[in-house]
Amino acid sequence: VLHGQRRVRDPEFVGMRKTVQIVGSAPSITTDPVIEGAERWLFNTSYKTDQCRPYTRIFHIHVMGAILGFTPGALEWYAAQEKPVYLLEPVPEVPTSVRYPIEDVQRFFARETRMGLQLETCFGCSVDFLIALALMEGFEHIDLQGIECRSEEEYRDQARSVMFWMGRGMGMGRVVTCSDSSGLCMVPAIYGYNVPTGAPTPPGQPKE
Repeated sequence: VLHGQRRVRDPEFVGMRKTVQIVGSAPSITTDPVIEGAERWLFNTSYKTDQCRPYTRIFHIHVMGAILGFTPGALEWYAAQEKPVYLLEPVPEVPTSVRYPIEDVQRFFARETRMGLQLETCFGCSVDFLIALALMEGFEHIDLQGIECRSEEEYRDQARSVMFWMGRGMGMGRVVTCSDSSGLCMVPAIYGYNVPTGAPTPPGQPKE
């Protein structure tokens, strides 16, 4: 996992890897670089943030009642779009709506457990579904732009599953990059050696 400038401007990265940016609306969206030629996937309310656009796909993996209740106006906005909108189930109100392929994703990432081979169920937030789909579709570079998972308790809980999927990607030989400010897959010092890594200290955690 590469942080900060993430070498995204290096010749070996630019134009050579099938790349997707998964785009959130955390403060780092204003400083994270846009990768030319990459797909850009938005989710939930990130479509409301100007810096998140343009985009190639949008995802809202919630039941329709939650979409209507917590993101008023979203369905109307989706209905006016010409690009794919991934939902739990397609709805006639959104002509470009697509069903998220949850069964295919779960089978693709099935793993051995103490109970034998099990379908993957480690999906703790929207970002997990997007990373998993990107890996299944063969993207070689997945960049998390404007995703920090540290501003609220809920997001800090979700960071665990996001890091799980980042690790799955690394284990598959993919490049996974994110912002310095995210704190994802980062520690302030190497345990035991107490050698500073340059990573920011997570909130509430004293520096070693």
